[in-house]
Amino acid sequence: SLLFGVASDRGMIDVNDTLAELGIDESRIPLTETEKRATIEQLLQSRSGIYLQSGAETVETRDGRPGRGQYSPGEHFFYNNWDFNVLGAIFEQKTGLSLGEALDAWLAAPLGMRDFHREHVIYDRRGSDSDYRTYRIHMSARDLARLGALVAQDGVWNGKQIVSAEWIDRSTTAYSATGNPFYDGFGYSWWLNSELGAVAADGWGGQYMLVDRAQDLTLVARRDTGNSILGFLVFSGFKKQGHPADIQELYK
Repeated sequence: SLLFGVASDRGMIDVNDTLAELGIDESRIPLTETEKRATIEQLLQSRSGIYLQSGAETVETRDGRPGRGQYSPGEHFFYNNWDFNVLGAIFEQKTGLSLGEALDAWLAAPLGMRDFHREHVIYDRRGSDSDYRTYRIHMSARDLARLGALVAQDGVWNGKQIVSAEWIDRSTTAYSATGNPFYDGFGYSWWLNSELGAVAADGWGGQYMLVDRAQDLTLVARRDTGNSILGFLVFSGFKKQGHPADIQELYK
């Protein structure tokens, strides 16, 4: 979301562009003309109306996916990996930068991140016939907290506007009611909690960032999901993945 904000501020991306205008399609299961009317903004909102299988899906996503063509673009919120994977491809297509390169130059360097490297964005084509890759961004707690502080400070870092305040406001507005007891709204790829007035990022395995813009507060909780195949298997098999309520109770 922040990368799209920087690209939009610089005139490199127009979130009103449609998939048809961008030349986005699937080789194995071509998109319909209706699906191609989905915009970048609707993908950011997870309201594309495109219900195709993609990589890194949870069981809940797979089993809860609406039928293809059930909703038109913009009509319905469904947390959808296909939307997010395609956003990565669109970003790289429009900016000429990989996600890692853009994160490094546009956010990590100006924010003084200590640990992030462009190679910490990992691409994965497993588990899907989609043309669009899953990408996983690995980030330390102290670097992730810098991103949260940037949001809390309306896009300003050390007196410099990194992302426009207009984009921060726009991207953290709720466009959907999610029906989730912990995140009742969804913005541009941000989870939102109206009770706490909080913006949240929720990563796999119990990784959380919660931002309270009104109080200029950022809280990050990270868990070790295993850096090796063995560690990953141990984590997956024997550790609970955590719950959004955990960080909300800590915040309260």
